[in-house]
Amino acid sequence: MRKVTVFSTKKIADLQKIHDILPEDRFDFHSLNFISTPPKTISHDTQLLPNIIISSQNALPELKKHFSQQSLQAEHFQFFCVGKTTAQRVSETFIPARFTAQSARELAHHVVQQPHTKYSYVCSENRLDALPKMLIDHGIRCREVHAYRTVLNPQRMTIAPDAILFFSPSGVQSFFSLNQTNRAVAFCIGSTTATEAQRRTKIKVISCQEPALECMLRRIKNHHFNAL
Repeated sequence: MRKVTVFSTKKIADLQKIHDILPEDRFDFHSLNFISTPPKTISHDTQLLPNIIISSQNALPELKKHFSQQSLQAEHFQFFCVGKTTAQRVSETFIPARFTAQSARELAHHVVQQPHTKYSYVCSENRLDALPKMLIDHGIRCREVHAYRTVLNPQRMTIAPDAILFFSPSGVQSFFSLNQTNRAVAFCIGSTTATEAQRRTKIKVISCQEPALECMLRRIKNHHFNAL
């Protein structure tokens, strides 16, 4: 039986984490970055509201710099996060998150039920509309603070993978702008990414219940690939 070829649309630095779940004698792992997230300086006079929404850890470097420059104390803020990995980074950088959701939609549902009516949303300058729209529709003031940009980096694949890992709708857009496949299975980090994949391909799309790399890898390990 040949190895399962796995292709990630994001470079994974910790290959040992990959091999701990996908043993090298059964899986052949490849990765390329299909998007980049260069930082965007937060203006010196930007005022952060006491409740801060963070949906990606990419927002943290510039936010940390802004806190330092403004001598802001994290204890005076509450953080609401999407994904355990983002929440963990927030805890390491500032203080533990007040609430962690599995998706932006789940976070929005939680936020609209809270007594707070004002939030800062620290995000990409080309973020998706779903979360801020839901907040605004419920009369919640959402002040956007752009801490990074999302830049597509499309590249042509040179292999025929059995499984493709997608970590964001932007990564899906970048990948399928130059590539098509009829045999692979798409493993997506969440429902929003999976929805974007279903818009752009006819291959099977699997969405993970928990937005984490480990969850995606376990789904691949337990999946039955028909072609093998």
